[in-house]
Amino acid sequence: MWQIFVRAAGSYAPYILAPAAFTVGFIGYNVEWIIRSHEVEKDKTSVIEDRYDNDLKKSKTELTEINLNEELYRIRPVLNLNKSANL
Repeated sequence: MWQIFVRAAGSYAPYILAPAAFTVGFIGYNVEWIIRSHEVEKDKTSVIEDRYDNDLKKSKTELTEINLNEELYRIRPVLNLNKSANL
């Protein structure tokens, strides 16, 4: 008798467990939806936008006037790179 029950349970398991799993999932989803707060911030910015804003604020505070006469910012002539010392 037990062998028949075990074989039947093994062969009909997907038909019994699938609706049970869907029912438990549906109930759990609705309970979680009820428990959570329903307020959604409409004007909330994304994380990427917040990072861009922070970088922009930092760059505004770090900007200073650059003296173009300084040696650090002087552009070297490209055409004089491969010239020999004798020319």
